[in-house]
Parts: sequence; structure tokens; C-alpha cells
Amino acid sequence: MKKIANSSELSRYYSDVNRYIDEYISSYRVSPTEIFRYINKNMSRFLEKFGIKDVENIDKIVRDVIEHRRNMEKDKVFKFEQFNLKLNESLIDIGDSTIEHEKVLADYFNTSIGHIEVIDPKIHLFEIKDFETIIRTIIFSSEELETLKSKIINMFISEVSNKEVNINSIGGNLLQDSFTFLLTNIVSQEKLTSNVESKLTEDVFLNLLSKMIPNYITGHESTICEYKGNIGGYYLWTV
Repeated sequence: MKKIANSSELSRYYSDVNRYIDEYISSYRVSPTEIFRYINKNMSRFLEKFGIKDVENIDKIVRDVIEHRRNMEKDKVFKFEQFNLKLNESLIDIGDSTIEHEKVLADYFNTSIGHIEVIDPKIHLFEIKDFETIIRTIIFSSEELETLKSKIINMFISEVSNKEVNINSIGGNLLQDSFTFLLTNIVSQEKLTSNVESKLTEDVFLNLLSKMIPNYITGHESTICEYKGNIGGYYLWTV
């Protein structure tokens, strides 16, 4: 049996097993839970297929990885709110608002452009004043929203890439010395990006943005920001 000599080797085996699991998921189009059931019943066959059967405790590493994948599936892993994601000048550099935004707002609120004032063209913040009613609103086109989404994904990946993974046990057995390594040492940048993009669906992203917008405008997350919907290719919030 080949022993795992150090943290570098342990990191490599975790990375390799993650890649093998990815191959199964891609090739057979199955969920992590289905992979979990299959490998637990066919561990020996799995280890032989990838030539790692002679590595000591490799079965425990495989179980750790697939258990983690299954928990990711259950918990929908990427809980973006856990990270310090905030709108800033760089993120919202998607082009100033235009008269087209104002036209959409005029139609939606059934008012004239004369009653619409640009408060902050960068974040596309407007104020609609109609008689005694004052409404503050933010609006993005589909293209602008897609650009913003791409920037937020890049920021998230950058922050996640610096996260460390600490391994202090294998298969429930405590290690004498724990191993610590960067997440990107066991999951490729491409795979991490792919996973984030798949999890950040339009609904998830719009909900996330609804939490980020108030903090940028007022500095308080408690400010109510309500997503109103997609209005002819423009996404609208009231603040």
C-alpha cells in the first residue's frame, strides 16, 4: 500500500478524486446523490478504474469527497450572502443611464418624462415625482444586467479562490497534523466558475441584487428594495 506522505500529496489526491467524480457526473449525467450511492456500492471498481486502489485510505478520501458533493447538492452550496459581496464603483461601471431608461419608467409608472429625475446615472437611480407621490427606482437593461452579473461572478470567484480548506480527519479518523490548502488547489478555476454560474440562476441573482442595492445607495442593508419585474427587457426595482 502506498502511504500519503504529506499535505501536497493529500491535496493532489483530493483534487484527482474531485476530477474523477466530475467525469462520472459529466459522462453519465447523474446527480451527486446518485454518484454517492453508486460508489458506495462499487468502491473497488471505482478505485481500479482510476488506478488508485493501492493508495492507503483512498477510499476514505473518496467518501469524504462524494459526501461533500452530496451536501453541496442538498444545501445548494453557493450561499452568496455569506461572502462580503458589495456593489462598488467598479462593479456598476456598466454605462450611464439613458433616455431609454426614462421612457420605460414613464410607461411603467404612467407618467411623463418631465416627472422623472436622474439621481445617480451610474447606478441608474431615478426619482419619479408625480403630484404628491415620490418613488425612487433603479432600472437595468438585459445587457447591463448580464454585464453586472459577470462582474459579480468574477468578484465572487476571486474571493472564493482565497478560501482555505482545512482537513483534520479522514473518514472520521483524526489526523495527528491537519492539512490546510487553498480551495483552488483541489477544484480548478474553470470548474469553480462553472459551478458558480450554474448556481447563480436569474432568480438567485435578482434576489442577491435586491440585497446589494440598498447597501450601495444608503449604506444600510435594512432599506427595503423591491424587485418589480422584467418590463420589456428592463429590470426594475423600487427603493
